[in-house]
Amino acid sequence: MKLTLQTAVAATALAMLLVMGAARAQQAPDAAAGTVAEGEDTAGWIAATVADIDRYGTRYRQPFVDEVVRYHGAPRALVVELLDTGGWAPADVYYACAIAQLVGRPCRFVADRLPGAKAGGWDAFAAGLGVEPGSAQFDRLQQGLADSYRRWGRPLRIEEIVPAEEGAAQDD
Repeated sequence: MKLTLQTAVAATALAMLLVMGAARAQQAPDAAAGTVAEGEDTAGWIAATVADIDRYGTRYRQPFVDEVVRYHGAPRALVVELLDTGGWAPADVYYACAIAQLVGRPCRFVADRLPGAKAGGWDAFAAGLGVEPGSAQFDRLQQGLADSYRRWGRPLRIEEIVPAEEGAAQDD
């Protein structure tokens, strides 16, 4: 069987697509991350997504930083400072800035209060600021994370119960 240049290029392209698909599957969030059955209590939902956000933010640092700056109104210098010299994990930065935006405060306000208050976990910390399961702010937090995951090109099963807002712009 004689291989032509065109056949070789097509075979190489197909092989690359298969490798990229396998790599993409490995990047998918944990099966449990963000999985909430309809009608299930959402307490612990934030904690269930922390490890996955940490992996994504570590591996894809620049898109992660851009996301927090653009969609959660955090100053880039603060996000970089928290990650680089503050020893913060990406999920801590994400949730601090997302929650700050929901409660109408600067990210620095939440960041300054987090270290001593986080011992009870993210869910308790968020609830202390009024972002608790069942509240409109908690629903917006879930929707915001689902939107972030869509922009990151990653599946998040929470979308089954938190659909994209109608008419929302796709910012890919």
